[in-house]
Amino acid sequence: MIAEILVLNTHSTQLPLFVSNSFDSKDTYYKTFTNITSLCIYLSSFSSYILSKKDKDSKVEPISNTSETEFYYPVGIIINSENQVVGKEPLDSLSLRSQKRLLESRFHHLNTTVSIIPFSEKKLDSSFIEELELIYSCTKDRLTRIETWVDLNPKIADLSDNHTSRINTMGRILNDYSTEFQLEEESDFMARLTASVDYRSLLNTPKSYEYYLSIINSWEFPAYNLNGDELLYCGSIILLNAIKKYSPEEIVGVENRLLSLLFYVRDNYRSGNPFHNFRHAIDVLQATNYFIDRIKEDVEFQVQLDGRTVVELLFASLGHDLGHPGITNMFLSTNKTPIAISFNDKSVLEKFHFKQFTKIISPFSHKMIANKKFYKGFEERIEQSILATDMGQHDYFVGEIDKFSNYDDESKKTIMLCSLLIKCADISNVCRPLKVSVKWGLSLGEEFKEVALLENFIKFTDPETKSKINISPICPPEVIRDIDAKKAIELVPGLAGSQMFFITRFAYSFFSKIGENIPALIFLKNQLVENIDYWESLLDASKKA
Repeated sequence: MIAEILVLNTHSTQLPLFVSNSFDSKDTYYKTFTNITSLCIYLSSFSSYILSKKDKDSKVEPISNTSETEFYYPVGIIINSENQVVGKEPLDSLSLRSQKRLLESRFHHLNTTVSIIPFSEKKLDSSFIEELELIYSCTKDRLTRIETWVDLNPKIADLSDNHTSRINTMGRILNDYSTEFQLEEESDFMARLTASVDYRSLLNTPKSYEYYLSIINSWEFPAYNLNGDELLYCGSIILLNAIKKYSPEEIVGVENRLLSLLFYVRDNYRSGNPFHNFRHAIDVLQATNYFIDRIKEDVEFQVQLDGRTVVELLFASLGHDLGHPGITNMFLSTNKTPIAISFNDKSVLEKFHFKQFTKIISPFSHKMIANKKFYKGFEERIEQSILATDMGQHDYFVGEIDKFSNYDDESKKTIMLCSLLIKCADISNVCRPLKVSVKWGLSLGEEFKEVALLENFIKFTDPETKSKINISPICPPEVIRDIDAKKAIELVPGLAGSQMFFITRFAYSFFSKIGENIPALIFLKNQLVENIDYWESLLDASKKA
Protein backbone atom coordinates (compact mmCIF):
# COMPACT_ATOMS: atom_id res chain seq x y z
CA MET A 1 0.00 0.00 0.00
CA ILE A 2 1.24 3.47 -0.95
CA ALA A 3 0.20 6.08 1.58
CA GLU A 4 1.08 9.49 2.96
CA ILE A 5 1.10 9.73 6.76
CA LEU A 6 0.99 13.18 8.30
CA VAL A 7 1.55 13.58 12.03
CA LEU A 8 0.30 16.54 14.05
CA ASN A 9 2.30 16.67 17.27
CA THR A 10 2.97 19.93 19.11
CA HIS A 11 5.58 18.30 21.33
CA SER A 12 8.15 17.21 18.74
CA THR A 13 9.15 17.37 15.08
CA GLN A 14 10.43 13.79 15.23
CA LEU A 15 8.37 11.04 13.65
CA PRO A 16 7.22 8.68 16.45
CA LEU A 17 8.78 5.25 16.06
CA PHE A 18 5.48 3.48 16.70
CA VAL A 19 4.04 5.26 13.65
CA SER A 20 6.82 4.36 11.23
CA ASN A 21 6.86 0.78 12.49
CA SER A 22 3.20 0.43 11.59
CA PHE A 23 3.75 0.83 7.83
CA ASP A 24 5.90 -0.49 5.05
CA SER A 25 8.44 2.32 4.91
CA LYS A 26 9.42 1.84 1.27
CA ASP A 27 5.89 2.75 0.14
CA THR A 28 5.02 5.36 2.74
CA TYR A 29 5.85 9.05 2.95
CA TYR A 30 5.89 10.72 6.38
CA LYS A 31 5.82 14.33 7.46
CA THR A 32 5.42 15.84 10.93
CA PHE A 33 3.78 19.18 11.80
CA THR A 34 3.84 21.05 15.09
CA ASN A 35 0.64 23.04 14.53
CA ILE A 36 -2.57 22.80 12.54
CA THR A 37 -1.81 25.95 10.53
CA SER A 38 1.34 24.54 8.95
CA LEU A 39 -0.48 21.28 8.20
CA CYS A 40 -3.32 23.13 6.45
CA ILE A 41 -0.84 25.18 4.40
CA TYR A 42 0.85 21.97 3.30
CA LEU A 43 -2.43 20.33 2.33
CA SER A 44 -3.55 23.46 0.49
CA SER A 45 -0.49 23.59 -1.74
CA PHE A 46 -1.16 22.05 -5.13
CA SER A 47 2.48 21.02 -5.42
CA SER A 48 2.71 19.22 -2.09
CA TYR A 49 0.44 16.25 -2.01
CA ILE A 50 1.18 14.05 -5.03
CA LEU A 51 3.59 11.20 -4.45
CA SER A 52 5.87 9.52 -6.94
CA LYS A 53 8.37 6.68 -6.84
CA LYS A 54 11.73 8.26 -6.12
CA ASP A 55 14.13 5.54 -7.23
CA LYS A 56 14.57 1.79 -7.73
CA ASP A 57 14.34 1.29 -3.95
CA SER A 58 10.66 2.35 -4.22
CA LYS A 59 11.00 5.18 -1.73
CA VAL A 60 8.48 7.93 -2.29
CA GLU A 61 8.60 11.66 -1.96
CA PRO A 62 6.27 14.55 -2.81
CA ILE A 63 6.68 16.00 -6.30
CA SER A 64 5.18 18.98 -8.08
CA ASN A 65 1.81 18.13 -9.59
CA THR A 66 2.78 19.29 -13.07
CA SER A 67 1.70 16.03 -14.71
CA GLU A 68 -1.85 16.40 -13.37
CA THR A 69 -1.66 13.09 -11.57
CA GLU A 70 -4.74 12.38 -9.50
CA PHE A 71 -4.94 10.90 -6.02
CA TYR A 72 -4.23 7.17 -6.14
CA TYR A 73 -3.48 6.68 -2.44
CA PRO A 74 -4.89 7.61 0.97
CA VAL A 75 -3.71 10.39 3.25
CA GLY A 76 -3.67 9.38 6.91
CA ILE A 77 -3.49 12.13 9.53
CA ILE A 78 -2.59 11.23 13.10
CA ILE A 79 -3.25 13.83 15.80
CA ASN A 80 -1.72 13.52 19.25
CA SER A 81 -4.59 13.80 21.73
CA GLU A 82 -2.08 15.23 24.22
CA ASN A 83 -1.36 18.22 21.98
CA GLN A 84 -1.31 21.70 23.43
CA VAL A 85 -2.41 24.90 21.73
CA VAL A 86 0.64 26.15 19.83
CA GLY A 87 0.78 29.26 17.66
CA LYS A 88 -1.17 32.49 17.42
CA GLU A 89 -3.04 31.86 14.17
CA PRO A 90 -6.86 31.50 14.35
CA LEU A 91 -6.62 27.84 13.32
CA ASP A 92 -4.39 26.98 16.27
CA SER A 93 -7.05 27.72 18.87
CA LEU A 94 -9.43 25.06 17.50
CA SER A 95 -10.16 22.08 19.71
CA LEU A 96 -8.75 18.74 18.58
CA ARG A 97 -12.21 17.54 17.57
CA SER A 98 -12.74 20.69 15.53
CA GLN A 99 -9.33 20.21 13.93
CA LYS A 100 -10.39 16.71 12.92
CA ARG A 101 -13.66 17.94 11.43
CA LEU A 102 -11.84 20.72 9.57
CA LEU A 103 -9.36 18.30 8.02
CA GLU A 104 -12.10 15.87 7.05
CA SER A 105 -14.36 18.48 5.45
CA ARG A 106 -11.88 20.81 3.75
CA PHE A 107 -9.47 18.12 2.51
CA HIS A 108 -11.81 15.21 1.83
CA HIS A 109 -10.65 15.21 -1.83
CA LEU A 110 -7.39 13.68 -0.52
CA ASN A 111 -9.27 10.59 0.73
CA THR A 112 -8.31 11.70 4.21
CA THR A 113 -8.53 9.48 7.27
CA VAL A 114 -8.00 11.26 10.60
CA SER A 115 -7.25 9.59 13.93
CA ILE A 116 -6.81 11.24 17.34
CA ILE A 117 -4.76 9.08 19.72
CA PRO A 118 -2.56 9.57 22.82
CA PHE A 119 1.04 9.29 21.69
CA SER A 120 2.12 8.30 25.19
CA GLU A 121 0.47 4.91 24.64
CA LYS A 122 2.69 4.38 21.56
CA LYS A 123 0.07 2.42 19.72
CA LEU A 124 -1.75 3.02 16.45
CA ASP A 125 -5.33 1.79 16.11
CA SER A 126 -5.43 -1.20 13.73
CA SER A 127 -8.71 0.03 12.20
CA PHE A 128 -6.88 3.17 11.04
CA ILE A 129 -4.47 1.08 8.98
CA GLU A 130 -7.27 -1.15 7.70
CA GLU A 131 -9.13 1.92 6.54
CA LEU A 132 -6.11 3.22 4.65
CA GLU A 133 -5.65 -0.15 2.97
CA LEU A 134 -9.29 -0.22 1.94
CA ILE A 135 -9.12 3.28 0.49
CA TYR A 136 -5.97 2.39 -1.44
CA SER A 137 -7.66 -0.67 -2.94
CA CYS A 138 -10.49 1.62 -4.11
CA THR A 139 -8.27 4.30 -5.66
CA LYS A 140 -5.05 2.66 -6.84
CA ASP A 141 -5.82 2.78 -10.60
CA ARG A 142 -7.91 5.03 -12.82
CA LEU A 143 -10.83 2.72 -13.67
CA THR A 144 -11.13 1.54 -10.07
CA ARG A 145 -11.24 5.18 -8.97
CA ILE A 146 -14.09 6.02 -11.34
CA GLU A 147 -15.94 2.87 -10.30
CA THR A 148 -15.53 3.99 -6.70
CA TRP A 149 -16.56 7.60 -7.33
CA VAL A 150 -19.90 6.53 -8.84
CA ASP A 151 -20.55 4.01 -6.02
CA LEU A 152 -20.32 0.91 -8.22
CA ASN A 153 -17.28 -0.56 -6.45
CA PRO A 154 -18.63 -3.29 -4.13
CA LYS A 155 -15.92 -2.43 -1.59
CA ILE A 156 -17.67 0.89 -0.95
CA ALA A 157 -20.10 -0.97 1.30
CA ASP A 158 -17.19 -1.46 3.70
CA LEU A 159 -16.71 2.30 3.96
CA SER A 160 -19.62 2.74 6.35
CA ASP A 161 -20.50 5.91 8.22
CA ASN A 162 -18.76 4.46 11.26
CA HIS A 163 -15.42 4.55 9.49
CA THR A 164 -13.11 7.51 9.70
CA SER A 165 -12.45 7.95 5.97
CA ARG A 166 -13.82 10.75 3.86
CA ILE A 167 -13.35 9.07 0.47
CA ASN A 168 -15.17 11.35 -1.92
CA THR A 169 -17.68 9.17 -3.74
CA MET A 170 -20.60 10.98 -5.35
CA GLY A 171 -23.06 9.33 -2.99
CA ARG A 172 -21.12 10.33 0.12
CA ILE A 173 -20.80 13.91 -1.12
CA LEU A 174 -24.52 14.12 -1.88
CA ASN A 175 -25.55 12.69 1.47
CA ASP A 176 -23.06 14.68 3.52
CA TYR A 177 -25.05 17.89 3.58
CA SER A 178 -24.62 20.26 6.44
CA THR A 179 -27.02 20.99 9.23
CA GLU A 180 -27.33 24.64 10.21
CA PHE A 181 -24.82 24.03 12.98
CA GLN A 182 -22.36 22.37 10.61
CA LEU A 183 -22.70 25.22 8.12
CA GLU A 184 -21.83 27.71 10.82
CA GLU A 185 -18.89 25.55 11.85
CA GLU A 186 -17.65 25.26 8.27
CA SER A 187 -18.07 29.00 7.82
CA ASP A 188 -15.90 29.47 10.88
CA PHE A 189 -13.33 27.05 9.44
CA MET A 190 -13.19 28.99 6.19
CA ALA A 191 -12.83 32.31 8.01
CA ARG A 192 -9.95 30.88 10.06
CA LEU A 193 -8.26 29.43 6.97
CA THR A 194 -8.53 32.76 5.18
CA ALA A 195 -7.06 34.59 8.17
CA SER A 196 -4.21 32.07 8.61
CA VAL A 197 -3.18 31.18 5.05
CA ASP A 198 -1.79 33.57 2.45
CA TYR A 199 -3.13 31.72 -0.57
CA ARG A 200 -1.46 33.99 -3.12
CA SER A 201 1.96 32.96 -1.78
CA LEU A 202 1.13 29.31 -2.56
CA LEU A 203 0.67 29.95 -6.28
CA ASN A 204 3.37 29.30 -8.87
CA THR A 205 2.64 32.01 -11.43
CA PRO A 206 5.89 32.74 -13.29
CA LYS A 207 4.54 35.51 -15.52
CA SER A 208 3.26 39.00 -14.81
CA TYR A 209 -0.25 40.06 -13.92
CA GLU A 210 -0.38 41.93 -17.24
CA TYR A 211 0.32 38.71 -19.15
CA TYR A 212 -2.50 36.80 -17.45
CA LEU A 213 -4.87 39.72 -17.96
CA SER A 214 -4.01 39.80 -21.66
CA ILE A 215 -4.76 36.11 -22.24
CA ILE A 216 -7.99 36.37 -20.23
CA ASN A 217 -9.10 39.04 -22.75
CA SER A 218 -8.16 36.92 -25.78
CA TRP A 219 -10.33 34.38 -27.59
CA GLU A 220 -7.15 32.33 -28.07
CA PHE A 221 -7.05 31.69 -24.30
CA PRO A 222 -4.24 29.08 -24.03
CA ALA A 223 -5.70 26.94 -21.23
CA TYR A 224 -3.48 23.96 -22.04
CA ASN A 225 -0.32 26.03 -21.71
CA LEU A 226 -1.11 27.03 -18.12
CA ASN A 227 -0.32 25.05 -14.99
CA GLY A 228 -2.92 24.48 -12.28
CA ASP A 229 -1.78 27.53 -10.31
CA GLU A 230 -1.90 29.79 -13.37
CA LEU A 231 -5.41 28.59 -14.18
CA LEU A 232 -6.51 29.36 -10.63
CA TYR A 233 -4.90 32.79 -10.77
CA CYS A 234 -6.69 33.59 -14.05
CA GLY A 235 -9.96 32.59 -12.40
CA SER A 236 -9.27 34.89 -9.48
CA ILE A 237 -8.53 37.84 -11.78
CA ILE A 238 -11.80 37.35 -13.68
CA LEU A 239 -13.93 37.07 -10.56
CA LEU A 240 -12.15 39.79 -8.61
CA ASN A 241 -12.42 42.22 -11.53
CA ALA A 242 -16.14 41.45 -11.82
CA ILE A 243 -16.67 42.19 -8.14
CA LYS A 244 -14.62 45.38 -8.45
CA LYS A 245 -16.68 46.49 -11.43
CA TYR A 246 -20.13 45.63 -10.17
CA SER A 247 -19.80 45.90 -6.40
CA PRO A 248 -16.69 48.01 -5.68
CA GLU A 249 -17.69 48.68 -2.08
CA GLU A 250 -17.14 44.99 -1.31
CA ILE A 251 -13.57 44.71 -2.54
CA VAL A 252 -11.78 45.38 0.77
CA GLY A 253 -10.30 42.11 2.00
CA VAL A 254 -12.05 39.96 -0.56
CA GLU A 255 -9.02 38.76 -2.56
CA ASN A 256 -7.67 36.18 -0.11
CA ARG A 257 -11.18 34.91 0.65
CA LEU A 258 -11.80 34.52 -3.06
CA LEU A 259 -8.50 32.67 -3.52
CA SER A 260 -9.43 30.38 -0.62
CA LEU A 261 -12.67 29.52 -2.40
CA LEU A 262 -10.87 28.88 -5.68
CA PHE A 263 -8.43 26.51 -3.95
CA TYR A 264 -11.41 24.65 -2.53
CA VAL A 265 -13.11 24.48 -5.93
CA ARG A 266 -9.97 23.31 -7.72
CA ASP A 267 -9.46 20.55 -5.18
CA ASN A 268 -12.93 19.23 -5.87
CA TYR A 269 -12.53 18.91 -9.60
CA ARG A 270 -11.12 15.48 -10.51
CA SER A 271 -7.63 16.36 -11.71
CA GLY A 272 -7.12 13.17 -13.74
CA ASN A 273 -10.18 13.61 -15.96
CA PRO A 274 -8.95 14.19 -19.52
CA PHE A 275 -11.65 16.81 -20.23
CA HIS A 276 -14.03 17.59 -17.35
CA ASN A 277 -11.45 19.01 -14.98
CA PHE A 278 -10.42 22.34 -13.47
CA ARG A 279 -8.83 23.44 -16.75
CA HIS A 280 -12.21 23.09 -18.46
CA ALA A 281 -13.88 25.01 -15.61
CA ILE A 282 -11.52 27.97 -16.00
CA ASP A 283 -11.82 27.78 -19.79
CA VAL A 284 -15.62 28.06 -19.50
CA LEU A 285 -15.27 30.87 -16.95
CA GLN A 286 -12.97 32.78 -19.30
CA ALA A 287 -15.32 32.24 -22.26
CA THR A 288 -18.37 33.40 -20.30
CA ASN A 289 -16.54 36.53 -19.15
CA TYR A 290 -15.39 37.19 -22.73
CA PHE A 291 -18.95 36.92 -24.04
CA ILE A 292 -20.30 39.26 -21.36
CA ASP A 293 -17.71 41.89 -22.26
CA ARG A 294 -18.51 41.59 -25.97
CA ILE A 295 -22.25 41.95 -25.37
CA LYS A 296 -21.77 44.99 -23.12
CA GLU A 297 -19.89 46.69 -25.97
CA ASP A 298 -22.99 46.33 -28.15
CA VAL A 299 -25.11 49.19 -26.80
CA GLU A 300 -27.93 48.36 -29.22
CA PHE A 301 -28.43 44.84 -27.85
CA GLN A 302 -31.64 44.99 -25.84
CA VAL A 303 -30.83 42.38 -23.17
CA GLN A 304 -28.09 43.51 -20.81
CA LEU A 305 -27.13 41.78 -17.55
CA ASP A 306 -26.91 43.74 -14.32
CA GLY A 307 -23.85 43.47 -12.09
CA ARG A 308 -25.34 40.95 -9.68
CA THR A 309 -26.36 38.63 -12.53
CA VAL A 310 -22.92 38.86 -14.12
CA VAL A 311 -21.20 37.76 -10.90
CA GLU A 312 -23.69 34.93 -10.43
CA LEU A 313 -23.15 33.69 -13.99
CA LEU A 314 -19.39 33.77 -13.59
CA PHE A 315 -19.58 31.73 -10.39
CA ALA A 316 -21.92 29.28 -12.11
CA SER A 317 -19.35 28.88 -14.90
CA LEU A 318 -16.66 28.13 -12.34
CA GLY A 319 -18.70 25.42 -10.59
CA HIS A 320 -20.71 24.01 -13.50
CA ASP A 321 -18.85 20.66 -13.64
CA LEU A 322 -17.65 20.41 -10.05
CA GLY A 323 -16.94 16.83 -8.99
CA HIS A 324 -17.50 15.44 -12.50
CA PRO A 325 -16.44 11.76 -12.48
CA GLY A 326 -15.44 11.68 -16.15
CA ILE A 327 -18.46 9.71 -17.35
CA THR A 328 -21.87 10.53 -18.84
CA ASN A 329 -25.43 10.84 -17.60
CA MET A 330 -26.32 7.87 -19.78
CA PHE A 331 -23.68 5.73 -18.07
CA LEU A 332 -24.94 6.72 -14.62
CA SER A 333 -28.54 5.93 -15.49
CA THR A 334 -27.88 2.73 -17.44
CA ASN A 335 -25.89 1.31 -14.54
CA LYS A 336 -28.50 2.41 -11.98
CA THR A 337 -25.99 4.28 -9.86
CA PRO A 338 -27.22 5.70 -6.53
CA ILE A 339 -26.68 9.25 -7.80
CA ALA A 340 -28.89 8.62 -10.87
CA ILE A 341 -31.61 7.13 -8.68
CA SER A 342 -31.44 10.14 -6.34
CA PHE A 343 -32.13 12.52 -9.22
CA ASN A 344 -34.64 10.30 -11.06
CA ASP A 345 -32.33 10.03 -14.09
CA LYS A 346 -32.87 13.69 -14.97
CA SER A 347 -29.89 16.04 -15.42
CA VAL A 348 -28.04 13.79 -12.98
CA LEU A 349 -24.55 15.25 -13.32
CA GLU A 350 -25.73 18.84 -13.51
CA LYS A 351 -27.83 18.51 -10.35
CA PHE A 352 -24.90 16.87 -8.60
CA HIS A 353 -22.52 19.64 -9.70
CA PHE A 354 -24.86 22.27 -8.30
CA LYS A 355 -25.37 20.39 -5.03
CA GLN A 356 -21.64 20.01 -4.46
CA PHE A 357 -20.92 23.59 -5.51
CA THR A 358 -23.60 24.79 -3.09
CA LYS A 359 -21.96 22.90 -0.25
CA ILE A 360 -18.58 24.41 -1.05
CA ILE A 361 -19.71 27.95 -1.71
CA SER A 362 -22.22 28.21 1.17
CA PRO A 363 -19.59 28.89 3.86
CA PHE A 364 -18.21 31.60 1.57
CA SER A 365 -21.22 33.24 -0.02
CA HIS A 366 -22.61 34.80 3.14
CA LYS A 367 -19.16 35.56 4.59
CA MET A 368 -17.27 36.56 1.47
CA ILE A 369 -19.43 39.54 0.58
CA ALA A 370 -21.04 41.86 3.11
CA ASN A 371 -23.68 43.32 0.80
CA LYS A 372 -26.59 40.98 1.50
CA LYS A 373 -28.96 42.84 -0.83
CA PHE A 374 -26.54 42.53 -3.73
CA TYR A 375 -26.20 38.78 -3.20
CA LYS A 376 -29.75 37.93 -2.22
CA GLY A 377 -30.66 34.65 -3.95
CA PHE A 378 -27.04 34.11 -4.99
CA GLU A 379 -27.09 30.30 -5.02
CA GLU A 380 -30.63 29.93 -6.36
CA ARG A 381 -29.82 31.78 -9.56
CA ILE A 382 -26.59 29.87 -10.04
CA GLU A 383 -28.61 26.65 -10.17
CA GLN A 384 -30.55 27.69 -13.27
CA SER A 385 -27.35 28.38 -15.18
CA ILE A 386 -25.64 25.12 -14.20
CA LEU A 387 -28.69 23.04 -15.15
CA ALA A 388 -28.65 24.67 -18.59
CA THR A 389 -25.37 22.86 -19.36
CA ASP A 390 -27.18 19.49 -19.59
CA MET A 391 -26.69 18.42 -23.22
CA GLY A 392 -29.92 16.45 -22.91
CA GLN A 393 -31.67 19.84 -22.98
CA HIS A 394 -29.65 21.14 -25.94
CA ASP A 395 -32.42 21.03 -28.53
CA TYR A 396 -34.78 22.91 -26.21
CA PHE A 397 -32.35 25.79 -25.91
CA VAL A 398 -31.71 25.83 -29.67
CA GLY A 399 -35.46 26.29 -30.09
CA GLU A 400 -35.55 29.17 -27.59
CA ILE A 401 -32.77 31.26 -29.13
CA ASP A 402 -35.06 32.91 -31.68
CA LYS A 403 -37.71 33.63 -29.04
CA PHE A 404 -35.98 34.86 -25.91
CA SER A 405 -35.51 38.50 -26.91
CA ASN A 406 -39.30 38.75 -27.31
CA TYR A 407 -40.14 37.31 -23.90
CA ASP A 408 -42.58 39.58 -22.04
CA ASP A 409 -41.08 38.67 -18.66
CA GLU A 410 -37.76 40.50 -18.22
CA SER A 411 -36.65 38.09 -15.52
CA LYS A 412 -37.27 35.11 -17.81
CA LYS A 413 -35.39 36.90 -20.58
CA THR A 414 -32.38 37.39 -18.31
CA ILE A 415 -32.42 33.76 -17.17
CA MET A 416 -32.52 32.55 -20.79
CA LEU A 417 -29.64 34.80 -21.80
CA CYS A 418 -27.56 33.43 -18.91
CA SER A 419 -28.45 29.88 -19.95
CA LEU A 420 -27.44 30.55 -23.55
CA LEU A 421 -24.17 32.21 -22.57
CA ILE A 422 -23.04 29.40 -20.28
CA LYS A 423 -24.04 26.87 -22.96
CA CYS A 424 -22.01 28.82 -25.52
CA ALA A 425 -19.02 28.74 -23.19
CA ASP A 426 -19.44 25.06 -22.30
CA ILE A 427 -19.32 23.84 -25.92
CA SER A 428 -17.28 26.66 -27.43
CA ASN A 429 -14.15 24.53 -27.83
CA VAL A 430 -15.10 23.85 -31.45
CA CYS A 431 -15.27 27.62 -31.98
CA ARG A 432 -11.84 28.42 -30.58
CA PRO A 433 -9.03 29.07 -33.07
CA LEU A 434 -7.96 25.73 -34.51
CA LYS A 435 -4.66 25.51 -32.63
CA VAL A 436 -6.63 25.74 -29.37
CA SER A 437 -9.72 23.83 -30.46
CA VAL A 438 -7.79 20.74 -31.47
CA LYS A 439 -6.41 20.27 -27.95
CA TRP A 440 -9.90 20.10 -26.48
CA GLY A 441 -11.02 17.70 -29.18
CA LEU A 442 -8.22 15.32 -28.25
CA SER A 443 -8.93 15.49 -24.51
CA LEU A 444 -12.65 14.84 -25.01
CA GLY A 445 -11.80 11.82 -27.15
CA GLU A 446 -9.62 10.47 -24.34
CA GLU A 447 -12.50 10.80 -21.88
CA PHE A 448 -14.97 9.01 -24.15
CA LYS A 449 -12.43 6.22 -24.54
CA GLU A 450 -12.32 5.85 -20.77
CA VAL A 451 -16.12 5.58 -20.61
CA ALA A 452 -16.02 2.72 -23.11
CA LEU A 453 -13.33 0.94 -21.09
CA LEU A 454 -15.28 1.44 -17.88
CA GLU A 455 -18.35 -0.23 -19.42
CA ASN A 456 -16.33 -3.43 -19.71
CA PHE A 457 -14.49 -2.94 -16.44
CA ILE A 458 -17.59 -2.95 -14.25
CA LYS A 459 -18.89 -6.18 -15.80
CA PHE A 460 -16.17 -8.26 -14.14
CA THR A 461 -15.63 -9.14 -10.50
CA ASP A 462 -12.38 -11.03 -10.89
CA PRO A 463 -9.46 -8.69 -10.01
CA GLU A 464 -7.13 -10.38 -12.49
CA THR A 465 -9.55 -9.84 -15.36
CA LYS A 466 -10.11 -6.25 -14.30
CA SER A 467 -6.38 -5.59 -14.16
CA LYS A 468 -6.08 -6.46 -17.85
CA ILE A 469 -8.44 -3.64 -18.79
CA ASN A 470 -5.98 -0.80 -18.53
CA ILE A 471 -5.88 2.77 -19.72
CA SER A 472 -3.01 3.86 -21.93
CA PRO A 473 -3.68 7.49 -22.87
CA ILE A 474 -2.83 8.37 -26.44
CA CYS A 475 -2.95 12.06 -25.61
CA PRO A 476 -1.99 12.83 -21.99
CA PRO A 477 -1.89 16.54 -21.03
CA GLU A 478 1.84 16.85 -21.60
CA VAL A 479 1.37 15.69 -25.22
CA ILE A 480 -1.69 17.85 -25.88
CA ARG A 481 0.05 20.91 -24.46
CA ASP A 482 2.46 21.20 -27.38
CA ILE A 483 0.47 19.62 -30.22
CA ASP A 484 -0.82 21.29 -33.39
CA ALA A 485 -3.65 20.25 -35.70
CA LYS A 486 -1.40 18.35 -38.12
CA LYS A 487 0.26 16.31 -35.38
CA ALA A 488 -3.11 15.71 -33.74
CA ILE A 489 -4.48 14.07 -36.88
CA GLU A 490 -1.37 11.91 -37.20
CA LEU A 491 -1.86 10.78 -33.62
CA VAL A 492 -5.65 10.33 -33.79
CA PRO A 493 -6.75 9.85 -37.42
CA GLY A 494 -10.42 9.79 -36.43
CA LEU A 495 -10.32 13.25 -34.87
CA ALA A 496 -11.73 15.03 -37.93
CA GLY A 497 -14.72 12.68 -38.01
CA SER A 498 -15.49 13.06 -34.31
CA GLN A 499 -15.20 16.84 -34.51
CA MET A 500 -17.54 17.01 -37.48
CA PHE A 501 -20.05 14.72 -35.77
CA PHE A 502 -20.27 17.08 -32.78
CA ILE A 503 -20.37 20.15 -34.98
CA THR A 504 -23.10 18.73 -37.22
CA ARG A 505 -25.24 17.37 -34.39
CA PHE A 506 -24.88 20.14 -31.83
CA ALA A 507 -22.70 23.13 -32.65
CA TYR A 508 -23.52 24.47 -36.13
CA SER A 509 -27.23 25.19 -35.75
CA PHE A 510 -26.72 26.45 -32.19
CA PHE A 511 -23.95 28.93 -32.96
CA SER A 512 -25.61 30.00 -36.22
CA LYS A 513 -28.71 31.00 -34.26
CA ILE A 514 -26.60 32.62 -31.56
CA GLY A 515 -24.87 34.79 -34.17
CA GLU A 516 -28.22 35.82 -35.67
CA ASN A 517 -29.78 36.78 -32.33
CA ILE A 518 -26.75 38.01 -30.37
CA PRO A 519 -24.71 39.96 -32.97
CA ALA A 520 -21.76 40.48 -30.61
CA LEU A 521 -21.15 36.72 -30.69
CA ILE A 522 -21.20 36.23 -34.48
CA PHE A 523 -17.44 35.63 -34.30
CA LEU A 524 -18.20 32.17 -32.86
CA LYS A 525 -19.96 31.03 -36.02
CA ASN A 526 -17.29 32.61 -38.21
CA GLN A 527 -14.50 30.71 -36.42
CA LEU A 528 -16.59 27.52 -36.47
CA VAL A 529 -17.00 27.77 -40.26
CA GLU A 530 -13.26 28.23 -40.63
CA ASN A 531 -12.64 25.12 -38.51
CA ILE A 532 -15.26 23.15 -40.47
CA ASP A 533 -13.40 23.90 -43.70
CA TYR A 534 -10.26 22.38 -42.22
CA TRP A 535 -11.93 19.23 -40.88
CA GLU A 536 -13.89 18.65 -44.10
CA SER A 537 -10.75 19.04 -46.19
CA LEU A 538 -9.15 16.26 -44.18
CA LEU A 539 -12.19 14.01 -44.57
CA ASP A 540 -12.27 14.67 -48.33
CA ALA A 541 -8.57 13.85 -48.63
CA SER A 542 -9.13 10.66 -46.66
CA LYS A 543 -11.92 9.54 -48.98
CA LYS A 544 -9.81 10.18 -52.08
CA ALA A 545 -6.93 8.23 -50.59
